[in-house]
Amino acid sequence: VQERHLAPGSRVEVGTVLYTIVDPSRVWLRLRVPAEHASAVSRATGAVFTVEGSETAYEASRVVSTGASIDADTRTLPVRLEASNPSGALKIGMMADARLLLGDGTTGITIPNEAIQTEDGRPVAYVQTGGESFERRPIQLGPTDGQYTLVERGIQAGEHVVTTGAYQVYLASLNTSQIGHGHTH
Repeated sequence: VQERHLAPGSRVEVGTVLYTIVDPSRVWLRLRVPAEHASAVSRATGAVFTVEGSETAYEASRVVSTGASIDADTRTLPVRLEASNPSGALKIGMMADARLLLGDGTTGITIPNEAIQTEDGRPVAYVQTGGESFERRPIQLGPTDGQYTLVERGIQAGEHVVTTGAYQVYLASLNTSQIGHGHTH
């Protein structure tokens, strides 16, 4: 029971809502898609989202409904999706940051978002070239699911990118000519 709409002993009329009951094992994700992206919504197959206070990425696997018109006040199109919630971590009323999944998945090389650094306004990643040596690589990015991003150019399959400590590698590179070898042996 989420809400009780009456006080004990109250008189009720036919059709009066008495209680609001929810099943938290499956929740609805309500999105507001900006009008300029509304035409792409018909290709939506689901969404990947995070909720306030958590870094965990969740997946909404089914589009329940798509609005028929753009809201005049917000200039957005309402889209409702369904997400499984077996652990109960998703609470009714939480704010979410979501990305719609459009059409078929794209294949290619992906890296964790933690590996992507921005230097002079451009995305780069640090690739381990051996032992404690690293190489700075400018990269061209494709779509993201919120946790991983497709790399269209700059990283090859099988290369190891720095995730934890990528910023520290960047700082170390500012003081040496060869990244990763700023200390004495």
